[in-house]
Amino acid sequence: MKVLEGRSNIAQISQVFEKVLKQDMEICLWQKSSDYTTNRIQYCFSLSTFTKNPSMLNFSQVVEKKIDFKMGKCFCYCASLGFICTAGIIAFGKTKISLELPTMLILLNEDEKKLVESNNWVELTKIFKKAKTKKIDDISNVKRSLSEDERYKNVREAPRGKARENILVKIAKKIKHQTEIREFLLLDLSKGGLAITVKNPNYFQVGDSVQVLSIGPDQFEPALESEVRIISQTNSISNEYKVGIQFKEA
Repeated sequence: MKVLEGRSNIAQISQVFEKVLKQDMEICLWQKSSDYTTNRIQYCFSLSTFTKNPSMLNFSQVVEKKIDFKMGKCFCYCASLGFICTAGIIAFGKTKISLELPTMLILLNEDEKKLVESNNWVELTKIFKKAKTKKIDDISNVKRSLSEDERYKNVREAPRGKARENILVKIAKKIKHQTEIREFLLLDLSKGGLAITVKNPNYFQVGDSVQVLSIGPDQFEPALESEVRIISQTNSISNEYKVGIQFKEA
């Protein structure tokens, strides 16, 4: 497995879809079922146009049938090039659909391609989990190298309002019947979880289920299902609190 993601790889991701367009390769699109345990019906598309400003992928069905999609994200799989990804839906009609350019492509090996083509949701989830774990490792390595830099260390220890180099974590949390999304300053990151700072210690409770949507510029598709494990004051005179969050296993 190889993962292309983030701004540094956007040109490569674009080149992949340019090749799909040029060679008229078929793309399979589908969404999760409502219970998240199986896949909805799959549709076979060809890429009709690819615009870059703004970035938009416009698909037409190979065999026309009414598209039973909902707005949100869908899965995309190209057997010819052996990649899978998720992309946001911009619009769709009876036989056409427009998607955002994906921010991450997973390039599969032959065994992983067989798992995708078996339409096994459990195995498919494992593939995305593995890709997300790889991304966490990459971000963690960057974070580690930054923390070893004395300049970054000074920024990290400075008051939050004066910091120039902050890594922000975007987190979704359900409050009653709504989902609220906020950004928090990242303190620590590892393969198993992360720590953030908060002003209000009552915003999170130990045991809360949350979704990590992004770390810095790196977005997670699907989001990382996580759980709040610890809340503590950073020091006796600070009005900030440290919240420890653990990533859940797929």
